[in-house]
Amino acid sequence: MTDLYFVRHGETENNLKQLMNGGSVDSPLTDKGRQGAIEAGRFLTNVSFTHAYVSPQARAQTTAALILAQQSHPQPNLTTIEALREFDMGSWDGLPFTQLPQHQNYQNYLHRPDLFDPTETGGESYQALATRGLAAIQDIVAANPAGRVLIVSHGVFLRVVLNRLLGVPLAEVRSGRPIDNCAVTALRADNGHFESIYWNRTDFLTVNKQF
Repeated sequence: MTDLYFVRHGETENNLKQLMNGGSVDSPLTDKGRQGAIEAGRFLTNVSFTHAYVSPQARAQTTAALILAQQSHPQPNLTTIEALREFDMGSWDGLPFTQLPQHQNYQNYLHRPDLFDPTETGGESYQALATRGLAAIQDIVAANPAGRVLIVSHGVFLRVVLNRLLGVPLAEVRSGRPIDNCAVTALRADNGHFESIYWNRTDFLTVNKQF
């Protein structure tokens, strides 16, 4: 049985500017984002992690380092996994949301992931994101058949992959509550079955809980 603690990176400058912040762009954490990561680390300070995994993108790397710096236990090994990278939005990455094309495919991006066509952007499909994400989590669980694992990644990635792990159809993975910056979501893996322990915990954040 493996307990998986997923954290979305802290607020970035791109988040603050309301820019598409996908897998092919990056920006530093804001002061608020750094503080949120520290507070997430304090919330998790007494969790003895057997290993930690992180996306290769700098915003996730910084968040992971700040979280682990708060550990009361010896810090676990930290492994970067390419497959934990955020959803690649291709030519839409880095654009202000107000400049994105207001047509059916954008609405599909927001509300019908199964119908989103990435041909226009040159990015990836939701199915491709789910496939690589599920494979990455399964590999992590296989490498850690018992214990507690930290995984630091991104908003769309986590929303899609965690919902799929819980059996939500691809068409519905963007329904319900999103994953906030610095939120902690915990799942338990047991013999190939995943169950939710809690979703999108932000109650430990002291300022502006919705990042």
